[in-house]
Amino acid sequence: MILVKKKTNLSYINRLKKIPMKILLLVLLLIVAIIFIYFQLTSSPETLEDQMIEYSKQVTAPVLNIDIKFKDYQKILYQRKWALKDGGEDFAFNYSIKFEEIPVKLTYLGQEYKAKINLKGLRKNHFSDSTRMSFHVKLKDNQTIMGMRKFSLQDPKMRNYIYEWIFHKLLKKEGFIALKYDFIKVHINGLDAGVYAIEERIDKILLERNGYADGPVFKLADDADFLFSNTREPFSDKKYSSKLWLSITNKAYQLSEEFNKGRMKFSKLANADMFARYFAICDVFMFFHGSLLKSFRAYYNPITGKFEPIGFDGHFMASAPNFISSEVIQRINDVSGYFFSVTDLQESIFLNEENYDENFLKLYVKYLNKYSSIKYLDTYFEDIADELKNKLAIIYKNHPLLEDHVNLFGPDKFSFSRFHFNKQAKYIRNLLTFNADKAEMKVSSRIDNDKINANMFELEVSNNYSLSLILKKVVINDSLVFLPTNNSFIIPNRYTHIRNYKSVNFKGIDNIPSEITSTKLGFTIAGMDSLHFVKTNFYNDQLKEITHDNIRSESDLKKLSNFFILSSKNNTIKFKTGKHIIDNYIKIPKGYQVVIEAGTELNFKDSAFLLSYSPIYMTGTDDFPVKISSDKTGGIAVFDCDSTSLIKNVIF
Repeated sequence: MILVKKKTNLSYINRLKKIPMKILLLVLLLIVAIIFIYFQLTSSPETLEDQMIEYSKQVTAPVLNIDIKFKDYQKILYQRKWALKDGGEDFAFNYSIKFEEIPVKLTYLGQEYKAKINLKGLRKNHFSDSTRMSFHVKLKDNQTIMGMRKFSLQDPKMRNYIYEWIFHKLLKKEGFIALKYDFIKVHINGLDAGVYAIEERIDKILLERNGYADGPVFKLADDADFLFSNTREPFSDKKYSSKLWLSITNKAYQLSEEFNKGRMKFSKLANADMFARYFAICDVFMFFHGSLLKSFRAYYNPITGKFEPIGFDGHFMASAPNFISSEVIQRINDVSGYFFSVTDLQESIFLNEENYDENFLKLYVKYLNKYSSIKYLDTYFEDIADELKNKLAIIYKNHPLLEDHVNLFGPDKFSFSRFHFNKQAKYIRNLLTFNADKAEMKVSSRIDNDKINANMFELEVSNNYSLSLILKKVVINDSLVFLPTNNSFIIPNRYTHIRNYKSVNFKGIDNIPSEITSTKLGFTIAGMDSLHFVKTNFYNDQLKEITHDNIRSESDLKKLSNFFILSSKNNTIKFKTGKHIIDNYIKIPKGYQVVIEAGTELNFKDSAFLLSYSPIYMTGTDDFPVKISSDKTGGIAVFDCDSTSLIKNVIF
């Protein structure tokens, strides 16, 4: 056998040696780049949620330990059991079971505290999970945790996670009485219950910390009423009902009765500036829930004698459509039937025909403009960026996170985004610049030709927009200017699909020309400076013309007293005896007896006639008959009487 040694093919190696090193390195880098791009395209990108979950591992949260004796813990579970059954298992609320306080020991940052706790929440979602129940906490011996003596503990989802923190942070920035709101880890009897939201409750400490005098804080409506009727009760009722406080509390209580009824201008009862800011903040940042009468708290300032808002239960509602407080009544079907029961306050201050508060409505728009600006939003979120990231990381220690839709949960996943704020702010900016959808169709103006004098006229305007308007001028033929002579502040109509015209008189220096080529109404949105124009039409009131007849005119018997004697005692109208020429229209309403006695002569001329809705008794005699005559244009008509008329010895 002959063995032949196979030669190694060195031709490829030799060729590679001849290629410059720079080109080889370039090819190698290109291969690496292709592989990297391939994996980037084929692998799932890391979401913000993934990033926060990972980042949360690096963040620590303070821990609150709650130690409950076995017997007392069983009491809690027993109360929870019956509360879940209230109204049936499918019913979302507990209206019957009142939760009792039990003693507990708390440990926070190495210090022990004695306290009382009880289950919290009207909604069963607060305690449906026995491992994450919500609690009210009240510390003993005037001790405080994080500066709070009274607070609530609940799953962060019950206030939609980070958004409630943003709500209270913003209120604090804007100078309101702001609750402390934060996130901590909770251990119950040594078991990790996860991250909880800790929320301050109404207390004297809250007022003092914010620089306010002690005074009653009212709950103006309550979910527990079911029908959301006005509750109007102060917190710490025993204290504020004492002899020391009784006069102040009674006055505050009486004023709270008027708070949402609209029988007084809002600024006489409340700090108009603060409430205007509060509603604007709730609108721009979509804390609509927090603007409802049942949600916020009303502090009665004993120094100013007026109410101020304390933000509570803002409950960010990302899924709600774009709307603002001044139009929630107008768009109630777009929002929710739930809102219909709790928006009396919005109706009484934004759509109050009789007692609207011009100053408040201007301030409200002013603050809508401030808070919806891009600059304000950017600055605010830049200021809280680091703290916001830290709080989000603590929240993400709980997983998964599902948004709360007030009465139901999810299934939407929670993820923080500024998108909702930006979208809502843009919607508001469009409203304020009169660029809303078909905005010009929501302001209608017209002039009745019969109500025009030389240089004056009566303008009729219907404001179906969502904000109040101030009428500035009417311009005819692009040059003649007419200014309002009476109140030109026009609030929105309650129903946007029905025209509800209000009259405003306008006067100019020049006379109204006989030939009119164009007419337009100039106005501003109350609280804004920009002038907007809509077309104004002239018209003839045909309905007025066709209804201007004797049948539809009003009775004025006093003007005709020269013909007859009116006795209110027995409701009798008795024509005076003698001859009468009647050249006026006489209309007699129901409820009388019309008497024409012997010897009376009535001569109707020039289309005059007697129209009576009461029975007529014409009673002449053979010697002195009643005589009724006419120039063939007048006469007598008797309609729809309750009894029969009598005609005896009458010559027509």
